[in-house]
Amino acid sequence: MTDSLAAELSDLFQTSIRKPPPAPEEALSDHLDSMELMTVVVAIEDHFHIIFEPEDEERAHTFGDVLDIVRAKVETT
Repeated sequence: MTDSLAAELSDLFQTSIRKPPPAPEEALSDHLDSMELMTVVVAIEDHFHIIFEPEDEERAHTFGDVLDIVRAKVETT
């Protein structure tokens, strides 16, 4: 996970909530409260000009999941 998209997402975690992202396979809920998660989602949407749909949020359990979702959305825009 050393690609530029992963680095951009990591930077967004750092700048939006002042925390590094969890490891790719670790649960977001173990590291972020609901307000931090919402802040990160909004930062990602604004940065990449994408929208997280409810089904995206339901399957975004790890940083790796978020990376996969963002990658798919960016590739289709």
